[in-house]
Amino acid sequence: MTVLFMTVFSVALITAFVLVYVALSHELQSILDDSLKLEANEFEVLYGISGIEGLKDMLIAESIAEGIDNAFYIFLSPAMEVIASTDTAAFEHIIQNGHIPAELYKTIQEGEEELLTLYNEPQHEHIRVLIKKFDDGTVLEIGETMRVERLVLAKTRNIFLISSLCILLIGSVVFWNIIIRTMRGVTRITTTVSNIGRDDLVSRVPLAHRGAEIDDLAEAFNRMLERIAVLIGEMQDITNNVAHYLRTPIARIRGTAETIYFNEESNMPEKDSIGSIIQECDRLTMMIQVMLEIASVESATNGSSEGRIDVNAIIEEILDLFQPFAETNEITLDHEFSESKLTIHGNTALFSGAVANLVDNAVKYTPPNGAVIIRSRMVDGKAEISVSDTGGGISTEDIPHIFEKFYRGSQVGNTIGNGLGLSYVQAVARRYNGMVRIDDTRVTGSTFTLVFPVVIEHEEQ
Repeated sequence: MTVLFMTVFSVALITAFVLVYVALSHELQSILDDSLKLEANEFEVLYGISGIEGLKDMLIAESIAEGIDNAFYIFLSPAMEVIASTDTAAFEHIIQNGHIPAELYKTIQEGEEELLTLYNEPQHEHIRVLIKKFDDGTVLEIGETMRVERLVLAKTRNIFLISSLCILLIGSVVFWNIIIRTMRGVTRITTTVSNIGRDDLVSRVPLAHRGAEIDDLAEAFNRMLERIAVLIGEMQDITNNVAHYLRTPIARIRGTAETIYFNEESNMPEKDSIGSIIQECDRLTMMIQVMLEIASVESATNGSSEGRIDVNAIIEEILDLFQPFAETNEITLDHEFSESKLTIHGNTALFSGAVANLVDNAVKYTPPNGAVIIRSRMVDGKAEISVSDTGGGISTEDIPHIFEKFYRGSQVGNTIGNGLGLSYVQAVARRYNGMVRIDDTRVTGSTFTLVFPVVIEHEEQ
């Protein structure tokens, strides 16, 4: 904004200078013209009273007074012959045959006068010339340099330049202070928004009383936060109530189904149907639990403790957990850890659950004699945890939807799942200012990568 201000202000100053400069130039020329006309009238009166001799003396006196290199006076007969003239050596470039060439100005009648501007090349300056024809046909030529006017305009330019620089400097400092003062209020709001992005709904924008507009904006933002907090609380209550009311009938259905299943009088076809009911009840219970966990992570209302997490240590625990299952299915479960220690901030259970979900998917969709590799490394100041498999990969059509709740790809087949695992992983990543992406969708497998900000060394200390 400072650059914009300086640009606009500079354009305004230049425009103002051009207007003032043109007006001043015109005014100075008008003053010079009036002075030349007044002199011509005085000479005409003197010529009428004292004749040619009196006029000659006055022309010489005026030339000496003005300076022979600054003005000239020439008196011509009706036949354009020189009757009287001052020293015109400094004006040889514009004077020919002792006077101003007649072709440079239009024919004038007795009692008329004409003004014109000529350029004197040797002196590199303009000459203002007045030509007046007396009633008897004689002609008076008066020329005066515009040296004074040029010096005035030059001094005006210098004064304007110095003044503009001072005004621009002072204006920039004042404007910068105003911007800083204003942006402090905006920074407070930005900080609060950033905290909300980190799942902090308790923070409010402090009122510093440094501007009514900023304070009004802060108050409006705080009211919005209050309303959001209330709405999230109400949504959490509704979710908990729905979960409670769903869990109870599902538990009853499962209990009734188990009773029938283990009843010795039940025949085999009935037991198969009851077994399916029990499995569906377990699946619904698990789905409700995962949905509650996702909602809790997204709204930051799970109340779980947070701290520093040793990434490699958590991955080792997950490897130990899945190793038996991988061996049973003849899958190689391997890892590649970073040489340096990777530490991130977050909740251990949530981070472990996110990585475990990715490993579970990889192992679940990798055929026998396949491989699953977990890698951890530091990339551009962030911790990356990737899980690669040699399964069937993910189709291009499925990629835009794989993180949507309840979405299951076209290649999952009969593999058991509820389509919530990747949504859970994404919710955990976003909660801690991270992300999850799919890096490799080849036919021979896929790679999912979790990215989290690392806790740098001085923060640990």
